[in-house]
Amino acid sequence: MLLVFLGVSGVGKSTLMRSLREEGNKYFNLPIYTTRQVRPGETEKRNVSEAELISMRDRGTVGPINEVDGHLYAPDFSELEEQANPDRFSMLDWPYAELSNLLGNLSVQTRIYYLAPPTKSELEKRLIERDQSNARLLLSDQELKELPSIKNDPRIDRFWVSETGKIKDLVKKVQTDLASFRGDKK
Repeated sequence: MLLVFLGVSGVGKSTLMRSLREEGNKYFNLPIYTTRQVRPGETEKRNVSEAELISMRDRGTVGPINEVDGHLYAPDFSELEEQANPDRFSMLDWPYAELSNLLGNLSVQTRIYYLAPPTKSELEKRLIERDQSNARLLLSDQELKELPSIKNDPRIDRFWVSETGKIKDLVKKVQTDLASFRGDKK
């Protein structure tokens, strides 16, 4: 099963995914191929040339290509198929604007979670701590304006507010949702 996490930059998607991975070996990031140089510690990203990435997409070994800041990214769907285990969950951080493109390429069960910031000022505070420019906040503005319609998007299984310091609450919400969706008995 694939868990797709949506939301603007700085909302806590990476922190939530990292916290889920820390819960045990049932959660793992779906590997990503990218044309950007892989940063130290980025074990889930693999560097390839643009030509290689396009060739991989054409062969169907990667999902749709997404562009961010002039770099191309694509999820490794070959590993998604290999990990088709009901007790393991692949995770993917994906842009909301590209959701239709992603869903049109999937053949596995998917749960889609949208994380929203508690307020725009809280998001601004988080982003400025990470990036002294306002570039990420400016990119987030349009999506933040669309939050009322995003909240009602039928493709999204759960819409949650990512409160500062409450990541464990979100971990529990994901686990509870998955148990409910799968019909797990406690």
